[in-house]
Amino acid sequence: MTIAPRPPTPTPHVGVTAERDRVRLAVDDTGPPRTPRDDNARDDARGLVGMRERAALYQGTVTAGPNTRGGWTVRALLIPTTAPTENHPA
Repeated sequence: MTIAPRPPTPTPHVGVTAERDRVRLAVDDTGPPRTPRDDNARDDARGLVGMRERAALYQGTVTAGPNTRGGWTVRALLIPTTAPTENHPA
């Protein structure tokens, strides 16, 4: 019997920074680098294209690419256009 070695499990890291006028999100992992799929070929608004469209609703941006730890990083900057309220805190 041959047991194939398993690749290392990616370790995700999530960071959120909320300021009065913006929110920054960062998600990265230490897994093997991967290239994004062509999300333009899909019509279900998932993946990087969907994230960019949703961020644009808040005058924001999304960037994604390989990181220095051998994995992938996605960063988002969201800039809400309304002030926080009791029902929708910052």
